[in-house]
Amino acid sequence: MADRGSSDNLGGAVHQRSFGQLLRRYRAGAGLTQEELAQRAGLSVRAVSDMERGHTRKPFVRSVRRLAEALELSASQQSLLIAGAEREPPPGPACPAPSETGSQSLLPPVPRQLPSGLPCFTGRNAELDLLDRLAAGAVCEAGTVAVVSGTAGVGKTALALHFAHRVAADFPDGQLYANLRGAAPAGVPASPEEVISDFLSSLGFGLAGMPQDLAARATLFRSLLAGRRVLLILDNALDEQQVRPLLPGSAGCLTVVTSRKQLAGLAATDGARLLDLRVLPDAESLELLAARLGPERVASEPEAAARVSALCARLPLALSVAAARTAARGNLPLAALADELMRGNRLDALETGDPASSVRGVLSWSYRGLSAPAAAMFRLLGLHTGAEIALSAAASLAGVSRPAARAVLDELVRASLLAEQRPARYSCHDLLRSYAGELALATDGQAERRGAFRRILDYYLHTAHAASQHLYPGRRPVDLSPVEAGVCPEAPADHAQALAWFQAERATLVAAVTQAADNGLKAHAWQIPWALVPYFDWCGALPDWVATQRTALAAARRAGDVTGLAHAHRLLGRAYTQLGRQEAGRMHLARALRLSAADGDTVGQALAHHQLGHLYSRQGRHDEGEAHDREALRLYGAARHDAGRGWAFNELAWALAHRGTNDEALACARQAADIQARLGDRFHQALARDTLGRVQHHLGDYGGAIASYEQALRSCRELGSRYYQSLTLSHLGDTYQAAGDPVAAVRTWRKALDILVELGHPDANRVRRKLPAVPEQLSC
Repeated sequence: MADRGSSDNLGGAVHQRSFGQLLRRYRAGAGLTQEELAQRAGLSVRAVSDMERGHTRKPFVRSVRRLAEALELSASQQSLLIAGAEREPPPGPACPAPSETGSQSLLPPVPRQLPSGLPCFTGRNAELDLLDRLAAGAVCEAGTVAVVSGTAGVGKTALALHFAHRVAADFPDGQLYANLRGAAPAGVPASPEEVISDFLSSLGFGLAGMPQDLAARATLFRSLLAGRRVLLILDNALDEQQVRPLLPGSAGCLTVVTSRKQLAGLAATDGARLLDLRVLPDAESLELLAARLGPERVASEPEAAARVSALCARLPLALSVAAARTAARGNLPLAALADELMRGNRLDALETGDPASSVRGVLSWSYRGLSAPAAAMFRLLGLHTGAEIALSAAASLAGVSRPAARAVLDELVRASLLAEQRPARYSCHDLLRSYAGELALATDGQAERRGAFRRILDYYLHTAHAASQHLYPGRRPVDLSPVEAGVCPEAPADHAQALAWFQAERATLVAAVTQAADNGLKAHAWQIPWALVPYFDWCGALPDWVATQRTALAAARRAGDVTGLAHAHRLLGRAYTQLGRQEAGRMHLARALRLSAADGDTVGQALAHHQLGHLYSRQGRHDEGEAHDREALRLYGAARHDAGRGWAFNELAWALAHRGTNDEALACARQAADIQARLGDRFHQALARDTLGRVQHHLGDYGGAIASYEQALRSCRELGSRYYQSLTLSHLGDTYQAAGDPVAAVRTWRKALDILVELGHPDANRVRRKLPAVPEQLSC
């Protein structure tokens, strides 16, 4: 252990300074005032002050020893302090010769190497707080290291330098900085030998006596830093091997490493704290724009500023380039900048001509360091439309096994080109996705890209089809083409897994429908929307339902696919019915009925009649609704479609109740519930229980109705259907009102309204209209 500080008196490692300066530095490093040091050493404050100011020509050695003990200096530091007091070095082969003048002693230099930070740094408060805590702990904790990782342009260096300047005074023995060139437009990464040599020179150690071996240099470097408070910024690191030899080993030093890679190995073996820097939150992104352009600019165009922020993916580099470009063009309005970013190629719009500051340029540095399989996966991810991608979807996209996909995805995560937001789910910001898409167009052939499109859409179609059967267990499947080689579809095991999959993939599935249509995959373009309907019905997502079925209709029409046309017309008609667009709904359902009849599709005809019955009942035309319901029941029976018979009985019960045929209505509702219970379809059983409650309400059996509604509610809650909870709550409120309990009615309607407002569903207005009819005081 004695060697750790021995270089404090090495010949090339020190500059000539006065004994007083050395004493002052050691006292400041210990965080003591002159009064505190004097008290600890048993000396007068004046004696300490005179020594520090150089007024004591020859301090007593015993006094210097007492000062060294009070400062808790290492053996080598004590030797250096005594040598300074005696104006000659202590004996030994490693000691330098005395200065020619004999008037100065040897003192290590204080490096101040930090580059300038950003003058308008904003945000990152949580990250700065973490680094502050590490800096405070470094005083007594050996080997304190923080690794700031993140994608290109996310502001790693800016954060590290801002922090370093903020705490520089807490490291009085100096601040060392090195750009390790782990990602750079040209050149090769800095070698550890090169960086240590520069650091040793900065600390005053001459090249002539410097060891050639890396391990010996690292040992010498650690020895020089022993007992000192030094901050090291190791910027732009390539990997763990480049960084390890540069880490101090003693307490008092803090090392901050920045890298595009996560450097998890430093956490595993060196105890480093990993800090993964993401794109800025919305508020901090706007703060950065305001800092660059002036707060008045952002305040005067808040919507345009938010658009610019989103189009720049909230990436600090992109925001800075956008701000610089608008300022350089005569303070171009933010709205015009946002329009420019929206219309054209965003990476072109964020080009500066400087490889070190253009977004495309800095992203390319990370891509160039990937293995061939990881680079291929990255390019293909640019073809994917979703904000996230699951492991199985990525494997399907690339046509590789799940383990192979996991390996390359992990490499992309380590390179900060992807983030694993949740287990086995990956994402990257829009600018990275745009860059990946450019690379795919430039590198991969049309056949390769088309194969990737087909595989990923096969994955979504076959998994969605399997999941939809769990939500609507009695639904007749559609005929799918076999999956392409290399596709890894998932098979949800139950209702809960199916619902969770749909919830996770909703936005991607909607985008996949358009992607299928745009790439000529017409069957996918109507079959994926078909598979989505149970989920959209489940959660009341009518806008997505309508949008995807309109795409399905156009794709089936272009393909001349009669089956696809019938499905799309029927499902679009059903969505329009629920939206209250009854005439549009009737038109589409009528076309679906004609197409299914011409195609000889009995179940298709039954489904169309079923939906027409529902439409006419919603319009109050219950006699026409009953006729369609009975025809649907006949056709379902002819096709031996038991689930369909349950659906038709349920719809018929509602029409009969409104026509006053209550006994038959009650029997139909019970038969619907019994059929669905026998089939194990808990969702449609809950709908049948809701209908049974409405029939019981019409019969004046309010207690029975409430019990039926409560059963339906329990099932909907257990199954996770918020939309159908709201329907049953609305009906339950009606029953409470009829039963003479307006307080319970208002409380229940409000629960229904809260759900519908949360879903953005048009039924909210219907429920809202029920509330004013009740005295305001009852709603409390």
